[in-house]
Amino acid sequence: MRGDHDRRRRPSDGFRVASGRRFSQLVEDALSTLPERLLDPVADAEIIVVDVPPEISEPGSALTDAEGVPLARFVPGAPGRLVVYRRPLEMRALNRGDLGEVLRTALGLEVARVLGIDDDLDDLFDDEDE
Repeated sequence: MRGDHDRRRRPSDGFRVASGRRFSQLVEDALSTLPERLLDPVADAEIIVVDVPPEISEPGSALTDAEGVPLARFVPGAPGRLVVYRRPLEMRALNRGDLGEVLRTALGLEVARVLGIDDDLDDLFDDEDE
């Protein structure tokens, strides 16, 4: 029987987390390192991890990579909803530390996009020491 840990079932590129629970913890860790202006809108949001994103009918409704693959989607409100697409994010990381950075960047960019904040990475994460 071949499980998710079997190398033959793993993607050829990327770093795959052993379980959904561990991936959810990485998402929580990445969110906790966001600057305050990005963290406040998602503080009460429901966080949902989905393995594979659906086809998105509305262009610009989620953060996508260069090929148009959705990485995350934030819907503000009371309560808000943050959907994180696991497999596309894992494919962009080489190891666990790299996955943490990929998550932090993707989640920060998605929240900034929805809030209308400039998505220049230097400006987006510049208030970390404040």
